[in-house]
Amino acid sequence: MNRSNLTKMKATRIATIAIAASLALMATHLQTASGSNALTEFRSQTSKPLVKNEAFRFSQTAPAFPTQVPNYVLQEQKRPDPIRLFRGDGWVVPIKQFDPERGGTATMSCQPMYWVLRWRSNNPDVTVRASAGLTDAGEFTKIKPTAQGGTGLIEGQSCVAPAFKFGRGLRGNQANLVDVNFEYQIWKSQPKI
Repeated sequence: MNRSNLTKMKATRIATIAIAASLALMATHLQTASGSNALTEFRSQTSKPLVKNEAFRFSQTAPAFPTQVPNYVLQEQKRPDPIRLFRGDGWVVPIKQFDPERGGTATMSCQPMYWVLRWRSNNPDVTVRASAGLTDAGEFTKIKPTAQGGTGLIEGQSCVAPAFKFGRGLRGNQANLVDVNFEYQIWKSQPKI
């Protein structure tokens, strides 16, 4: 199969997943009660995209994790070791279950699951780029806009995975690597019966 056909197949798959995720988000909107935290508000608005991605200056604080999500239960909350990003390298997927080497988002199959990830650059003079995309076939394919800053929050459904990339040096900083601290939550659907 030639490169052009592979690119077309990948674009078709991305569009199909985005449509399926949007439909799932609309279904969730119809099932959930309104709540007061930011994640609930995001999930209840069907006009919002599959992923919410925000970045802020290093001096700011990333938004707090939600404490509850209607019809979801907190399955996991972790703070793994920092990841290291190098200037010029590709995207790095920090949550192991979304890792392309482990089957990526293809194995997650848009399960009724939601993740929230907070992050911070360890160097106030080096920004980090954050995005979300597909991680199957041993590679990362970005499908959402990139946010860049010193700290941030990214949320998404299990069809997509969060990923980081070296941003840029500020104030003349010529660093070629940066460590990123992150923590994440995984929420699993548990609809009321």
